[in-house]
Amino acid sequence: MIPELSSEHGLLPAGRYRTTREEIHARFVTGRGARRAKLWGDWELATTLLGQHIPINAAWLHGTFFSDVPDPQRVQCLYWAEDLELGKARLNPVSGPLLRGFSKPGQVHKIVGVEVDTQLVPWHCQPDPQDPDDYYPAYLQRR
Repeated sequence: MIPELSSEHGLLPAGRYRTTREEIHARFVTGRGARRAKLWGDWELATTLLGQHIPINAAWLHGTFFSDVPDPQRVQCLYWAEDLELGKARLNPVSGPLLRGFSKPGQVHKIVGVEVDTQLVPWHCQPDPQDPDDYYPAYLQRR
């Protein structure tokens, strides 16, 4: 659930909030003007495009879009994707360049033409600690 904006500065309190696309749309898009509708549509398009190339584990959204600013900047998003899936997809000649674009803020706008700033972060998930995972110790060492 998304908390109320601060009456002091019109921003969300610092933190992460589990929410749905529908809740974000109702709270920050519906009835708030064409600019917000376009920015949200661009984020939806970018997320759908990325999801066609890799499974997305989570999306952390931030920026002035999530405030009471009447003319916010583009949605900023940090996508988390399973590192092994990301590694395989980067080898694909179509997916690889797109994923590189999603990894750097400002690049998706240049490649796809949407007003979204993205970052793509590898995440290593070890679902069952009983299963051997030769990759996990090296992953922890790098962190």
